Amino acid sequence: MRNTQALLLKFPVEKPMGDFQILDLMECTHLAPRLALWHQSEWSHLNPGQSLEERMLNMQSFLLHQTVPTTLVAVEDGEPIGSAALVDCDMEDRSDWAPWLASVFIAPDHRKQGVATRLIGAIEKLAADAGYAKIWLYTEDKQSLYRKLGWVSEEKRQYHGHSVECMSKQLQ
Repeated sequence: MRNTQALLLKFPVEKPMGDFQILDLMECTHLAPRLALWHQSEWSHLNPGQSLEERMLNMQSFLLHQTVPTTLVAVEDGEPIGSAALVDCDMEDRSDWAPWLASVFIAPDHRKQGVATRLIGAIEKLAADAGYAKIWLYTEDKQSLYRKLGWVSEEKRQYHGHSVECMSKQLQ
């Protein structure tokens, strides 16, 4: 079972425009449809053929009291403002790389306020606490953010017809 209380203690949040919490999706399951809609709108081109309904069904696997998969949600005043996930595999032909940071999404009016940094840090801690030494991700356009957070490039490639960069970070 995940220890989300330890995550909240490790990542206290101070934010000039208001406070937000980082919650496990299991603690706010009513927000799953909104997250699925955000994720579908943002990344459907990287998951061709996956409908919104399929994405919502897939999100059910994040509610099974396991470390992988896990979705963390940044919540402010009861509303989601961002998300990040830890998944076993986020790229079909790279199943040898595991686990993956995935689904880092911040609502547009909350970007550039440290929300992504806190969510990414919480996922990294979750993975490290589960015994993983390294974590992976791919991104189309957020390389500079990840580099600032200690991630390194592994390869640049085409994925479903789009240019992405695969990155990794040593955790232990």
